[in-house]
Amino acid sequence: MVGSFALASLMAFAVLWGALSFVVSRQVVRSGEQGAQFHAEFVTDSILRYEVTPGTWPGPSAVRPTGRWTGSCRLASFRALWSG
Repeated sequence: MVGSFALASLMAFAVLWGALSFVVSRQVVRSGEQGAQFHAEFVTDSILRYEVTPGTWPGPSAVRPTGRWTGSCRLASFRALWSG
């Protein structure tokens, strides 16, 4: 009886530890992503605003990515569109 209680307690602690570890790791990742986004927006707003003007580029670039870069660009645009 004591052995089965000890085994059940061990299983319960293992499940709780796993769930807690998963939740905390997701929160740490989310916090890091939000910090990186804030920093990128801060740099863009405070520095690039004065460096890049509407007349900097006359039109869209004629250079199109090819080869393996095409897949990377597609993945980046997918992530940018679907990250809520």
